[in-house]
Amino acid sequence: GISLDTTVFTSCQLQNLDLSKARIYKVTFFECEFKDNVFKDAAIILSLFYGASLDETDFSNMDLTQLQFHNSTLSGCNFTGAKIKQGGFMWANLENSIFDNAFLEYANFFEAKLIGSTFLNAAMKMASLQNAVLTGCNFTSANLHQAQMEGVQAKNTIFSGADLIYADLSHADIENSNFSNANLFFTNLHEIKDKQTRWQGSKKSLARGTDNKRLKSEQWGKQ
Repeated sequence: GISLDTTVFTSCQLQNLDLSKARIYKVTFFECEFKDNVFKDAAIILSLFYGASLDETDFSNMDLTQLQFHNSTLSGCNFTGAKIKQGGFMWANLENSIFDNAFLEYANFFEAKLIGSTFLNAAMKMASLQNAVLTGCNFTSANLHQAQMEGVQAKNTIFSGADLIYADLSHADIENSNFSNANLFFTNLHEIKDKQTRWQGSKKSLARGTDNKRLKSEQWGKQ
């Protein structure tokens, strides 16, 4: 139940820390050691975890607005129903984490590792996932409207029923993935790899294919 405002923890040992029902605002945790921590019903807003190891932590249904997890390890975490608008997960390891029904508008997953994670019904409008590893993820019925997904590695990934209107999947590797019944209105599919990808029931005919002029300029000097 503590209230922390504009506080900095640097290289601290924070194992078995109980922050349940705490209000944490503009707090920095720089290269601290975490293990077996409790965050139940806490609100962590406009704060930063840098270089943290928070594997298998339960963040479900928490207010994590604008919380940043830079260079952090978060494998097996539970973010179900969490509010993470404008959250940052750049370069984070989030393998096998759960983001079902999470609010992730404008969230930044640049170059994050999300292998095997689930985003069922997640609200991810205008989220940034450039160069993220999404292999084996499940985005069933997720809202990825205008999401930036250039260069993602998304083999064997499920996008069934997802809203990908105006999303950018340029140079994405989506081989053997499932886009059945997805809304692909004006989705940018420039130079994608889609061998054995399933498109049944999707609106792929309304998507944008490879732009030959752009491709020529991208290949210039590589010959």
